Amino acid sequence: MRREGPWLLLVVACLAGLALAARWLLDSLDDVGGALATMDPRLLGPILGLVVIDYTLRYLRWRYLFRLAAARSLAPREEIALYLAGNSLILTPARAGELVRSLYASRLYDMRVSETAAVVLVERVVDTTAMLALVGVGAVLLGGVLALAILAATFVAGVVLIRSALARSLLRRLFDRVVPRQGSLPAATPLLRIETLAVSFGLGFLAWSVECVCFALVLVGLGFEPGVATLAGACFVYPLATLAGALSFLPGGLGVTEGGIAGLLTATLGASAAAATAAALLIRAAIIAPALLSGLAPLVVLTKLAARTPASPSRETLGEGRRAA
Repeated sequence: MRREGPWLLLVVACLAGLALAARWLLDSLDDVGGALATMDPRLLGPILGLVVIDYTLRYLRWRYLFRLAAARSLAPREEIALYLAGNSLILTPARAGELVRSLYASRLYDMRVSETAAVVLVERVVDTTAMLALVGVGAVLLGGVLALAILAATFVAGVVLIRSALARSLLRRLFDRVVPRQGSLPAATPLLRIETLAVSFGLGFLAWSVECVCFALVLVGLGFEPGVATLAGACFVYPLATLAGALSFLPGGLGVTEGGIAGLLTATLGASAAAATAAALLIRAAIIAPALLSGLAPLVVLTKLAARTPASPSRETLGEGRRAA
């Protein structure tokens, strides 16, 4: 089989899964609509408020990493515009569209892509770790002592890994593959310091925790019993399904994430198919829609500014790479 064979099979499998999910959704549209109608509107305000907190935490993490990578800061309005413009491309495989922030920073503010692009990679690695930690917390609350032992062992292994040079070596290798022809990620980059990774993980864990609480509120609004069991189910189901969607490499994990949420809810909390699907659609809309809508105007403005800004020989773009001295 040729080299691209496995990728072709993966794409076909994902498309087939999307087709089946779409067919099932169409067949059960009336039931899902009825479940959506039961949503308690009084919870919509708190949910949207938590979404704002979620993206504020993610912005603070991005700004922290961006300033470290670039070794300088921009005006607050410029940083906010870059961040929101990247959010408008959230529906890309593994959120790779967020690299547009580095492109605009290079074009408009003379920053090196090979430095700031590493921020996206660090964010994805930290996000994966934070989501796995929340899955472990949910498993502990749902499953008891055995899950607690597994989580503790995973935590110890993670600390050992982060404190070793192996983690930094792996990040450099990932950077070379994700951002080709940009040269190797510098060994002394502040993004790979233990304290930087710790702060990034802390902010990421808080942001994903807020999203899990949002999901729990969605479940309560649909009639689930408020309490530890619902919160535990939200912490277990939501990040695990989101990880599955990210690994599918479909735009925004569409179809796979929603199907994973619905299936896991049915398996863990005994939700009906209609209620589980309604919960998946509501939480995804609550998380994705604000990012898309808030980022469209900054994306248009920055695109126009970049078009009017003459290219500088000192600036890099993805694919041009560093030139030998």
